[in-house]
Amino acid sequence: QVGGMMGGLGGVMNTMVTRFQNTTTGIASTEQVGVSKVVNVGQTAAETVGFAKNLSVGKEYTVQVGDRMLVQVGTELKIVVGQSELIMDKDGNVTILGANFNFTASGPVRINGKVIDLNLPGGAA
Repeated sequence: QVGGMMGGLGGVMNTMVTRFQNTTTGIASTEQVGVSKVVNVGQTAAETVGFAKNLSVGKEYTVQVGDRMLVQVGTELKIVVGQSELIMDKDGNVTILGANFNFTASGPVRINGKVIDLNLPGGAA
């Protein structure tokens, strides 16, 4: 405990490192923040996870990118919102599942394919 008595109101701890800081933990590390956490990086940030990473957000998650964003996935990317799904796999298959589809374009709509099947007999529609 820093800056306060056990069970009382905590204090403040400030650490200033003018050049480099490195922390190495042999087995595991945890961090718990009661209300808010802010991280500011002046130029570049990198994170590498060897096996799995989980992120859980209670209400809203926002990503803002100035120019470009690249998401690379090895086998399958799946986005699920309620009854709607967008699935893309490494073989080039793209599956969109949903109750209703609404397409709006201010310009031409082009669909190109070797064969385009609409309302196939025995289809789910």
